[in-house]
Formats: sequence, structure tokens, C-alpha cells
Amino acid sequence: MPVPRRPLAVLPWIRLAALVAVVAVILAACDGGSDKKAAKKATPTPADAVALTVGDIRVESGGPPTALPDPIRDAVMTTLRNYVNGAVVTPLRTGTAAADLPTVFTTAAAARVSAPGVDHEALVDDGLPQVTGAITSENAPVKLVGLAEGDGSIVLVSAEIGLVVHGKVKGGTVDVTRRAQLVLANDNGTWKIDGWDVGVQRSAPGITPTTTTASK
Repeated sequence: MPVPRRPLAVLPWIRLAALVAVVAVILAACDGGSDKKAAKKATPTPADAVALTVGDIRVESGGPPTALPDPIRDAVMTTLRNYVNGAVVTPLRTGTAAADLPTVFTTAAAARVSAPGVDHEALVDDGLPQVTGAITSENAPVKLVGLAEGDGSIVLVSAEIGLVVHGKVKGGTVDVTRRAQLVLANDNGTWKIDGWDVGVQRSAPGITPTTTTASK
């Protein structure tokens, strides 16, 4: 699991590494099944309404037990929805990522996503045939795991996303299946994506089906 450099300088390296390791174990345990099982629990959404809903929430604390505050939960979900709109829906509609996509990533992460390479390919759905019909999706509820410092303050939030998107194009459909664990950090008051472990499968008419994975 990637470890953001800012604004987490106040955390001892060993403690932060241990907390991130705990999240990885918890998410693996929570997954408890295949992508097929997640799809059975997913709810289709109308055209272009790729809705993300909150699923299980828990916090691993280096101090006393604590809960994920509602404002942090809401801020994280807003960032995730902006990411999906900018990196998935907009590219399928226009062929390019939304111009404001870098605002949902920290500076270092945005540089990697914006540059050509495996991170961009795993996180952004551009380069596919332009969708002219309805965009529909089946989305598993987003699992959130917060990491708290000894004083109970939340320093990281890990979000597990299961997203399947379909779009009608000439000659058939575009299908994108993505499983991602995104790590968000508080960047000057805004919760932004700073790390990821992503696997995505894509298929479309005239294009060889691909599978791409990336981690940071």
C-alpha cells in the first residue's frame, strides 16, 4: 500500500507503515469473494449516473477507538465521485479526461496520472470508442477504512471501489470493469487521492480486450 509524503510528516515512519499494513489485511478480509460476488450485490444506475454509495466503514486507530467523522466521509466520497466523473464518464463521452481531473489527486499523484504510462492507463478510460448511447453501471458499495493517529485524528482513508461500466457505441458496447483501492490523504484541507492499487479490464468493438494493473 503506498504511503503519501504530505501532509503526513508528523507520523513516525514505522507507525504509518504498520497502519497501512493493517488496512491491507482488513480490505483483503472484507473482500471475501470474487468480482462476480460483488456484481451480484451491485445496483444498476441510469444513463451517465455512475452513482457511488457508501458501504462498510471502519477505523483502525493507533490510540483509543474512534469513528470516521461524517465530514471526512462526505469529503472522501465527493472526491471519489469527481474522480469517476472525470476519469470514467467524461472520457467515454468525449474521448479525453476532464480538465479538472488533477484536482482530485495530490501533486505527486497527479503528475503520474497525467503522464503517459501504466498509471494513466489504469486510472483513466480515454482512448476508447466514443459512447453515443446510454452509459450504465453496476457499482459495489464503497468500503472505507480510516487510519487514525494516537490522538484519534484521521490521517488516511482507504477506499475500495468495484465499478462496472457499459456504454453503447457503433458496432456494440464498451465495457470497463475496475477494482481499485484508493488511498486518500488530507492535502491542505482537501481529501485527495495519493495512492492506488488498480486492476481494470476493457473491451470494445475493434479493440483487443486489455487488462491493466497499477499501484503506487
